[in-house]
Amino acid sequence: MVANQYTNVPVPGLGKAATPATIAMLIKKSRRPVLVVGSDATHLDWIRDISGEIDFTSVATATIAGPMQEHGIVPDRIMGAAEITNLLSTPEWQGIRGEGQHDLAIYMGVIDQLEAQMLATLKNFAPHVATVSLSPEYQPNADLSVSNLGDSEFDEFLLAVGDALSAETFRYTHKVDSIKCTECGDCVFACEKEHGKSRIRLSEARVPLLCLHCLPDKAKCAAVCGVGAIKDNSGILVVDYELCTGCGACEDACPARHIFVGDDGVAHKCTLCMDSARIIPACVAACKGGAMIYGVEEKKRNKR
Repeated sequence: MVANQYTNVPVPGLGKAATPATIAMLIKKSRRPVLVVGSDATHLDWIRDISGEIDFTSVATATIAGPMQEHGIVPDRIMGAAEITNLLSTPEWQGIRGEGQHDLAIYMGVIDQLEAQMLATLKNFAPHVATVSLSPEYQPNADLSVSNLGDSEFDEFLLAVGDALSAETFRYTHKVDSIKCTECGDCVFACEKEHGKSRIRLSEARVPLLCLHCLPDKAKCAAVCGVGAIKDNSGILVVDYELCTGCGACEDACPARHIFVGDDGVAHKCTLCMDSARIIPACVAACKGGAMIYGVEEKKRNKR
């Protein structure tokens, strides 16, 4: 195993080592994911299998196009890793299929040093594209990465990602590491910029107060809402502003005191940006110290 930290290029925040379910959640939320496959890719059968779970665009780089075709995978495009990265960095580009710019780039099997450079380019110059590294070594320049794993552990990790892609409902988690939190307020500003009004409130110690993201059928805020304004959206509760009367019953019922009625007369709560075009929540992306933690705690599976 080759440690790739020495290839690291300064980026605004280091990537987070994610669980298989968290990576699967990100892929499922994406509207136009692209998978960039490099010459070191050894799990081509896995790529073929997950293509039955999700619709993604694939790009073959270096010499991997032939082996992909031998495994029954027809890449959408054959081009260099630098070429596809440069295109992803251009907001006006309409994507491989001409359907619009990709919102998620997954790099798999790209040579460590090259992958680090490509991911650094995207993190510095393409905030419109979230990134995932599916390589067995931790990749600090990706938004989400695998931790350092041995061969058998990485095999199990990919199997778990494929399994999680069939999940019907995710149980989301969103926490703050109070030790890492610098009380800078960047999460609040990012949330306000994304949604027009911040859904994050700060404690007296200026640490963010976050939604517990209760299971929809157990959330007290939804249970007390007399007009049904708090609804389940793929495992995340969101507020229907057209139905909300601003009565405040949800605010009183929330054990975390997170949901609140704003000065606009309706309730606001964190949705992990599920109701926006973002793949990674704005607050998580803005937290340079890595204090914002989000992911998947448990899940319910489809019956097969």
